[in-house]
Amino acid sequence: TYVPTMAASAVTDVDGYASLASSTGYDNSVTYNAPRNLFITDVNAVEGGTMVFTVSLDGTAGTDVTFNYQSYSGLSTQVGGAAATQGTDFTAISGTATIPMGSLTVALSLVTTVDATYEGMENLSVTLSSATGGSISDSTGLGFIHNDDCPTNGWCQQAVLKPAYPENMSAVGK
Repeated sequence: TYVPTMAASAVTDVDGYASLASSTGYDNSVTYNAPRNLFITDVNAVEGGTMVFTVSLDGTAGTDVTFNYQSYSGLSTQVGGAAATQGTDFTAISGTATIPMGSLTVALSLVTTVDATYEGMENLSVTLSSATGGSISDSTGLGFIHNDDCPTNGWCQQAVLKPAYPENMSAVGK
């Protein structure tokens, strides 16, 4: 039976965080990270689809990172399209989520509602707050709901998902 012996020494990684490293080449390090930064993505979905907002850390944390989240009705023309309405256009979400120590992401899912009304793109937001073990760098994820219905004039085109920001538009603070 081989039991490796290790000489541990303190080292500093490229981010300036101290860790213990083994001189044997085995990865037996224990990292003590400063709080990491949280970011949330912007997403698109067609009516009736699920929006998956990804909350990410800018690096692995030495502890669990928890935060609260809440969905809100849209910001109207400030970010493009009309304001989506909770309960009518999407099912509200809220709660507390955790990114476990050593992980980088967690997904927040929000279901949009199918309707038979032709309407333009609608928007909503999911906001992060009250983080522990990390700092919130981007607190608001924008969601864009794309119509899947045809207008009454009979001309119809399927919704095509585009990047999170509609063409020639940018969100405030993004």
